[in-house]
Amino acid sequence: MKPGRAVIVGGSVAGVFAGNMLVQRGWQVDILERAVDAL
Repeated sequence: MKPGRAVIVGGSVAGVFAGNMLVQRGWQVDILERAVDAL
């Protein structure tokens, strides 16, 4: 499977971890978080 683009909804530890793993495999990743304050 060739790298693609992903949108992860939720910037919790799991969301950031999943995003990081995809980026390491060449994917373009956007992580969306609803929280007003920085995590």
